[in-house]
Amino acid sequence: MTTFKWMTLGAVLGFSVAMGLSCGASTKCSASTCAFGCCDASGSCQMGSSDGQCGGQGLACTACFIGQSCQFGQCKSANGTGTGGNTGTGGNTGTGGGNTGTGGGNTGTGGGNTTQCGPNNCNGCCNSNGACVQMPNNANNTTCGSAGNACLNCANTNATCNPSTRTCNSTGTGGGGGTTVCDGCVLPSGTCVGFQVANSSAVTCGGGGSACIACGAGQTCSAGQCTGGTPTCTTVSSFSVNRPNAFYTPMPDGGVGYEFTSAEAFSAAADPANVLIMEMIWAIDGASTGATLGAHDLALEGNYASCTYCATYNEGCTAGTCTKRFLARSGTMNLSSAPRLPAGFFSGALSNVRFEEWNFSTDMAVSGGRCVVLTSANLAGIPVVP
Repeated sequence: MTTFKWMTLGAVLGFSVAMGLSCGASTKCSASTCAFGCCDASGSCQMGSSDGQCGGQGLACTACFIGQSCQFGQCKSANGTGTGGNTGTGGNTGTGGGNTGTGGGNTGTGGGNTTQCGPNNCNGCCNSNGACVQMPNNANNTTCGSAGNACLNCANTNATCNPSTRTCNSTGTGGGGGTTVCDGCVLPSGTCVGFQVANSSAVTCGGGGSACIACGAGQTCSAGQCTGGTPTCTTVSSFSVNRPNAFYTPMPDGGVGYEFTSAEAFSAAADPANVLIMEMIWAIDGASTGATLGAHDLALEGNYASCTYCATYNEGCTAGTCTKRFLARSGTMNLSSAPRLPAGFFSGALSNVRFEEWNFSTDMAVSGGRCVVLTSANLAGIPVVP
């Protein structure tokens, strides 16, 4: 499974403030001290992303069962785990169990795992059986897609799957560009979010092949349109670089995860403080994002797992633990310098950025959450490896 940047973000944020702290008594693992992971049996905070220690928000770590994997801090499986089972005594269609048996299974009355494959639990694409096709298999011609969207069969349109964007590159029968019709909405990467998701998802809302949009805080997506009132946002404008920090995080061993450069700015010289973080993502799972300098519209960046230019606002932070976290959903990031190594100078500016309260475990907006507007801020620093 792809490692979320928020796990690294928590480690980086903790590293930046820990440099100014002296050693003391150990702190008990809890939701306040382990917001990004889970607490193991010894009382230590773990990342919460492994199958053996899965969890989040400072809850007890869970060991996933055979056939399950840790996804977004929860053990998930593609097949049912009801007591009737897929192999119940009656067989797949027998009365003793199975997929449609009365004893249980995926749809049986006895229970089972009915989690639907989608953006919330799949970092690849969802096939016709409702199963998640994980990386790197989601770059095959017959299973092409990303971000929990429906897998595409590129061969059906005389196309091939682009391994970087996980989208079908159509060549057309005469060598010209082919055309793919999207019944939902289209992400900035060109990936089509199917009608079933785009019709009701507040994160990727749209229809008729239009560009996907993220609904505002307090809004819902209905029939491909954002509806509901818009809450009044808190305005913030003072982020002095009292504790300048910049980091270069290389691609993890095995080529699965994120390679990025980030910079931080603080609202105060001492904790607790509000922390503004700007990130430029160079590669995801070894595939280049094509990140460049210049001005970038944050409204096109989607959720945190898929953004190339990302900004977060973190409120009430002490020693790496924050009371609330927000993700930029609109505004401008202007990058003037960005080295792809722990050297040089990383600098940029944020202007008129709207942040929405965000659940980084599920990578979705908090229902009924707050919003914050940043008028402007400059961030800069010499990157180091955390």
